[in-house]
Amino acid sequence: AHPQTCGDQNEFVVVHNGIITNQLALREFLRSRGFSFVSETDTEVIPKLCQYIYDQSKGQITLPELVRKLAPHLEGAFGIVVKSSLYPHELVATSRGSPLYCHATQGTTGRRNLQRQSAEAQSGSGNEYYITSDLAAFAEAGMTEALTLEDGDLLHMCQGQLATYTIPHAVSNFSKMGQPPSPPVKIKSKDMLRMASIHDSEMEALMKGGQPHFMLKEILDQPETLRNTLRGRILPDGTGVKLGGIEAHKDVIARSRRIIIYAFGSAYYGALAVRNTLEELADIGISVELASDFPERQPPTFRDDCCCFVDFTGEDDKMLAMVQYCKERGALCVGFTNIVGSTLSSITHCGVYLHTGQEIGPCTKAYTSEIVALLMFALVIGDDNVRTAARRKAIIQALQTLPDLVAQTLSVSNIMKQVAESSKTRHNFLCMGRGYQMATCLEAALLLKTCALVHSEGIHLGELKHGPLALVDEEMPVLLVCTKEKVGDGNFVDEMYPKVKSSLQQVLARHGRPIVIANADDEGDDISIWNEVETKVTVPQTLDCLQSVVNIMPVQLLAYHLAVARGINPDSTGQVGRYQPW
Repeated sequence: AHPQTCGDQNEFVVVHNGIITNQLALREFLRSRGFSFVSETDTEVIPKLCQYIYDQSKGQITLPELVRKLAPHLEGAFGIVVKSSLYPHELVATSRGSPLYCHATQGTTGRRNLQRQSAEAQSGSGNEYYITSDLAAFAEAGMTEALTLEDGDLLHMCQGQLATYTIPHAVSNFSKMGQPPSPPVKIKSKDMLRMASIHDSEMEALMKGGQPHFMLKEILDQPETLRNTLRGRILPDGTGVKLGGIEAHKDVIARSRRIIIYAFGSAYYGALAVRNTLEELADIGISVELASDFPERQPPTFRDDCCCFVDFTGEDDKMLAMVQYCKERGALCVGFTNIVGSTLSSITHCGVYLHTGQEIGPCTKAYTSEIVALLMFALVIGDDNVRTAARRKAIIQALQTLPDLVAQTLSVSNIMKQVAESSKTRHNFLCMGRGYQMATCLEAALLLKTCALVHSEGIHLGELKHGPLALVDEEMPVLLVCTKEKVGDGNFVDEMYPKVKSSLQQVLARHGRPIVIANADDEGDDISIWNEVETKVTVPQTLDCLQSVVNIMPVQLLAYHLAVARGINPDSTGQVGRYQPW
């Protein structure tokens, strides 16, 4: 819980957003100096480190100088606010790799533009300052402007006055901790800080739009966000796709020996959902790798590789380190991110923007936009393959109708709410599928964990008899994806659908009570099996490579309604591991 303190006397108090990756080394160092810890949180090392630096300086150090000496010893991404009883009426904030914003008001009379501060601001008369790591907090309060702290910026508030500094880059050296700072802190004037102006349209995106939670609003926003991702990228005649960000490197990508996609969490599952189509259209070996596994592996990377990095914010420090690693080895680096001007977009050779807009709740619209963006990437680099011309045309046509199908699918919200009410006391979920829908099941399991705090597993139906079937009984909730495969070729025979229905029969034979996501029945389908299914959720049918975008809608709604039914705020749980508002 925040704030964290340095000890019983609470001489230093810290609020922290981010992750301190060297906290174990810092704990060992501080324990050797007589400090004890009462929690396992990484934040606790910060106030204790402040206390140590203060003691080493024998109190002959200012609060900004203290934080300046503190920052080089913290590794990872962080935004911190430091308050101390030893420095009354003072507060210091700084960040590295984590967003931090400051808004000022003059007393309680109203909000003011920081760039128009007058002489009374210099005196500090009646000024109030607000700090957040998420602009949504300011938007909800009606604040329209904020100062943006960049890496190394330090804000010092003292008796109503605001001073800004730059922390020079330094290497951590415990032996010099506590010595007076040298060279002196460089002052950075307020007009050198970037202003973040929250316009009306952005404020609307940051607000809940009349919904009780951001998560529900963002789920319902997906037809429009998908249109934004597609807008201007499909050629007017519908014969191709153009991605301006990779146009100059398209031929190099197409000649690559292999394409490696690095991603975390939901983005990783989105890449898995596209992998088969990417291999089919590009005719190149495709590897999808967990970015979190990269630092330990550091796999061989070559100059004829194309490395794709999928990161919604474009600011993850591990992802950025991976880009540098691959660039040093001559690989072409392609970024997929939502934030224009993010670090990922600036250090990669080329890339694709998602145009998803702000996402405050758990990952919902980012997941579907990443699938669509990666599919368009596949269409672009495989556009000269004559063998797949008909397939590409069918995918482009399906992309144009996808937002409407997603809007149609969202009408199942009430059904999923009923399912959530009947499942709210269950503590486990099995999510089953195969083919393209394996990625859907993995994402479903992740959503149920992060939103509803329910243990869940994504299971490939081909592995059902290799252990997971033993878990199925009348008490185990099972979510099974049983949609049809469609490739746009009238002569195609769907071999996957009968296999999935066979697995469904095995679940029913174990007295399972599955929740099945399926398409409407075609003429000639055997519908007798549906009489034994407890809940069938019917979704529209589209191409196999896009069906996962449609199928994830009921899952997202289930995760949301299940969280609410269990008395959990889905917005707060979805921020675990992401940048959080304080």
